[in-house]
Amino acid sequence: MGVSLIYGLVWFSIIAFCIARCRTGMTTAASLVGLWLLFTLAVPATLATLSEAAYPTPSRLALLSEIREAQGETHRQLDALTEGFLLDHPDLTVGDDSVPAYVRAAFLSNEAGRAATRGVVEDFAAARAGREQTIRWAQYLSPSIIAQRLLMQTAGADLRRQLNYQSQVAAALAGLADSVGPAVVSRNRLSVAEFDRLEPFVFKDATARQIAVSAVGPSLFLLLLSLVIGVAAHRRLLASSPVE
Repeated sequence: MGVSLIYGLVWFSIIAFCIARCRTGMTTAASLVGLWLLFTLAVPATLATLSEAAYPTPSRLALLSEIREAQGETHRQLDALTEGFLLDHPDLTVGDDSVPAYVRAAFLSNEAGRAATRGVVEDFAAARAGREQTIRWAQYLSPSIIAQRLLMQTAGADLRRQLNYQSQVAAALAGLADSVGPAVVSRNRLSVAEFDRLEPFVFKDATARQIAVSAVGPSLFLLLLSLVIGVAAHRRLLASSPVE
């Protein structure tokens, strides 16, 4: 509600300035429509295009192709990979034949795909982080972008939170693979004690205080912008009013 009120105050000041500046209602309406198109369509589209050009993302088709190729190669060399793993861990050579073999195959396939595409995934993350950094500084070119980012951040749907979540999930999956990998490949079951030692994934989200602190700067900018425009409109009205 606070963000909406501040954003409404900015447009209230813009409307007051256009009324004070323009001589006819038609000119005022045309000016407001032009400013609305500029702030809500032209500037955001331009910034999005420039950020994508400065930080291009890798091809998603290439990423999927590398994953399938790595997984296929793993299935073809499953026996050799398993033998090499068990040679490195001689204490796990005795397995449980009741454990399905496809579990081991799926685990090794996923690990191979993750290892083969680690560079591409890191490029994706770097590109998205670069775009976020660009928009964070360029948002002051349009009050609409500031308001949208503040609302998205308040709702927990901003890109920074998504990147933080993905990085935490990737780290948790890597830790889980290290913990259960030996048992999976050697076809051994985890004991109850080993299972209890596995830590469940808990997303460490930003606190309400951190979100509020990060929103102070953009919110103050919108308030200052509305104040400057409002003062300019007031002075314009005083200058154009007839003197008695």
